Amino acid sequence: MTGLLAIDLLAVVIFALGFLLAFRPGVFRALRRRGADRERGVSEEVASALRIAGVMVMAFSLTICVFANLIVRYSAASAAAGS
Repeated sequence: MTGLLAIDLLAVVIFALGFLLAFRPGVFRALRRRGADRERGVSEEVASALRIAGVMVMAFSLTICVFANLIVRYSAASAAAGS
């Protein structure tokens, strides 16, 4: 179960990074630059690509979380049933 909690925590961190990438790109860039206060505008194409990438990362993290939970629960149920 500790491994499952670690996977779930990793999925939450990845989801948060995807959210920042999709909906708060300025915060994401500031985190990457580590506090540089210079803000630069981006074109609409770049902003659209960041939104798409961020949503894809969020969906990937949810998929990791769901499949890890299903695998662990299924293996625990099959072990309890004696199969």
